[in-house]
Amino acid sequence: MRAEEMLQTLVAHGYRLTEPRQALLEVIACRPGWFSVRELSEDLGQKKIRVGRATIFRTLNLLVDLGLLERVRGANEVEGYVVTGAGEHHHHLICSRCGRVEELPECPVAERLAELAAERQFQVVSHNLEVYGVCIQCLRQESLEQEK
Repeated sequence: MRAEEMLQTLVAHGYRLTEPRQALLEVIACRPGWFSVRELSEDLGQKKIRVGRATIFRTLNLLVDLGLLERVRGANEVEGYVVTGAGEHHHHLICSRCGRVEELPECPVAERLAELAAERQFQVVSHNLEVYGVCIQCLRQESLEQEK
């Protein structure tokens, strides 16, 4: 999602487009995948953009509330974010060694979840699936280190 689309969503929901918010959205939109607050702060610092931590956290929370970002726990339980589209549904594979987050292209549990909910007369409002494991790159690296 581009920064312009995020800005339009904020405006459509009645939020002001302050200079710090615009700068944050531009940096966030350039992120290729999962990012932590620390990484976002480092990106801002490298671009010589000064934004207070409170503004960063408030903006991230707002973007999550609007469905533009998702909170995802990465490696070592570090909370981070991934850009998503408003209303889009995502699940993730998370490498517990390097922290890489891979988005699953479809919901692998929707059908079965609907069946389980119907059996129990339960209306599902939402769900979240984060699968932790080890990515192929880390497995290969581990294999190379064991051969030495």
